Amino acid sequence: MVEQDDIPETRQEAIRRLIVRLSQTLGCTKTAAIKLGVREALEKRSQPTIVETPKPRGGVKAELHARLHRETVEYVRLREQVTGKRSGSRVYGMLNRHGPIETLRRLIMGGPSEGLRFLAERDRLELAAENAALDPAYESLIPADARERALENLDYAREIIQRRKR
Repeated sequence: MVEQDDIPETRQEAIRRLIVRLSQTLGCTKTAAIKLGVREALEKRSQPTIVETPKPRGGVKAELHARLHRETVEYVRLREQVTGKRSGSRVYGMLNRHGPIETLRRLIMGGPSEGLRFLAERDRLELAAENAALDPAYESLIPADARERALENLDYAREIIQRRKR
């Protein structure tokens, strides 16, 4: 077994930063993030695992926040992959300033966004904020008008996908 003192300080710091970043992305504790990482590594090696997926502290609202953050990370990665350039997203700032419910409302209520069109053109609507707004788990948090607009936006996005397939 490797003792902690055997790992060079720079590597320890890199590992610590990675764990902190993962826990922030997942919206969970560092311990839960480590458990999730171990579970995924075991699954890749077809090994049995009994580690549960971590739930963010703070209830349903915290889960929504974590979901929006995770999906934004994936959206930014996709955008960078497609454009070949570093990318960012206003969603991170919105989440920090306004919280997940107001962030969703702002993203959805203006009609189909450029980001939604981007996802539709790549058939990646699973990353759209509209899906989170329509998720039954968050129904009690999301106003009815935002849910209705989310449906309209997704209908528009699905039309884009259908046109591309013709």
